[in-house]
Amino acid sequence: MATLDTHTSDICRNLDGKHYPMSEYKAGVTAPPFHVYCRSTTAPYFDDDFGQIGQRAARDENGKTYYVPDNMTYAEWQKAFVNGDKSGLTNAENGGIIETNNRKTAVDDVITEYVSLGGLETSYLENEFGKLQTNETIITKERMEHIKERHIEDYPLFNDYAPQAVSDPDLVLKDTKNKGTVFVVKRLSDTNLNVVVRLALSTDEDGYKNSVMTFFRIRDKNLKKLENKHKVLYKKE
Repeated sequence: MATLDTHTSDICRNLDGKHYPMSEYKAGVTAPPFHVYCRSTTAPYFDDDFGQIGQRAARDENGKTYYVPDNMTYAEWQKAFVNGDKSGLTNAENGGIIETNNRKTAVDDVITEYVSLGGLETSYLENEFGKLQTNETIITKERMEHIKERHIEDYPLFNDYAPQAVSDPDLVLKDTKNKGTVFVVKRLSDTNLNVVVRLALSTDEDGYKNSVMTFFRIRDKNLKKLENKHKVLYKKE
């Protein structure tokens, strides 16, 4: 599997989608790395028809991420999204590529790949982490599904309060265990909301945005423990 963007080498473009038995595994020949700074990887291949087409990520000319069917090769992606020739790629077998809100996605996935939640206040964050790439904070479709699955009772609160938590938090803590990550806490009358955000640092790849990793309610007792364990970057008086 090669990276679907215009920086991928000719070697990796031509090998994308190829299948090799493990008995032929040889780095530089049938498996990455194929060259210095190679970004290709391997993935298991099954010769079964599971009746479901997944997704793989691609990047446009501005570095923005979108998704295409996982059975699309680099050559097919280049033809459709770089050269603009989408003929033959609208049938169900190839995922039914369409455009939605100026973003490209699969026909059974008609929402955009991420939703903007507004802007973080960056002054106290940049004092700790250095210059951020942006103040915009997003959540991806995959992370929304994660919250629905793992914190189903909290998900309605995320819909109601996540933008408010991002723009007007009551407490922001530095996650001392994970790089560039903060806990953005919003207090409600009967509970607290914890939005875990991975910041877009200047050392990250260009084009990244601050991104919500997860979200859940947190009781006063557990919030106090969290505050004692991690560095306070901001606290509303």
